[in-house]
Amino acid sequence: MADELKDIKNGLAARLRTITGLRVFVQPEDDPKDFPSAHIFTDDLDYEKAMAGNTFECELRVTVLITKGKVKTAWEDLDNYLNPVGAKSIKAAVEADRTLDGKADHSYVRRAEGIQRSEIWEGHFVGADFLIRVIKSVA
Repeated sequence: MADELKDIKNGLAARLRTITGLRVFVQPEDDPKDFPSAHIFTDDLDYEKAMAGNTFECELRVTVLITKGKVKTAWEDLDNYLNPVGAKSIKAAVEADRTLDGKADHSYVRRAEGIQRSEIWEGHFVGADFLIRVIKSVA
């Protein structure tokens, strides 16, 4: 599994970059300053998905952060990313090409969770986590 995970993350990033205005980070930033932003993390890996061990499955967590002067506006902006369809929909962007630009065999957005206002990196954000399941065959 040379750079399979890195390739999958880059493929996911390419899908997320189809959303106008969303800044996408494959590796989390120490102190993000550009918003709205999406940060990709590896959540879990299942190396032996197939009996022969030539397929693995992983779950990637995409944390979307919104910061605005007005809380109401931030929540309205976040709703656009949470919607199942639309120009800013995370689900629609990922599932428009379930191969993640040819980097995976299949992917889908499993759920959105952690929809809340929180303090991260010494700043206040409205955000959500999107869990993306990915299946990939390897030689």
